[in-house]
Amino acid sequence: MPKPKESDWKHYCAIVDPLRDRYLAKRNAEFARQLTEAAKSPTECFWSTVESMEREAKKLENALGQRSRSCMTENLIGMCTLGMLTEEDLDGFSEGLVNYLKRIIHQFS
Repeated sequence: MPKPKESDWKHYCAIVDPLRDRYLAKRNAEFARQLTEAAKSPTECFWSTVESMEREAKKLENALGQRSRSCMTENLIGMCTLGMLTEEDLDGFSEGLVNYLKRIIHQFS
């Protein structure tokens, strides 16, 4: 695992919120569809969606952890495993970190 550079930290801080929002926009659309499933009663739709949202919240907590320099690489790995960080999002990181993250992205895609 390469040691992140200061520029990696700055880039991470700049992109983490937009990437999380992009990811959650997709997930929220899925939750909205889940709320209106015709095969289920409104109550079943509600509780099924709540359970899905709770599972998603745990995934996000695990993937994003703390926002600190020491946790940045671990958080980026978590973002890769969720599909939140894609190869197209790697521009701006150092070459060593890009190569490392590409391997992880390919493992989970």
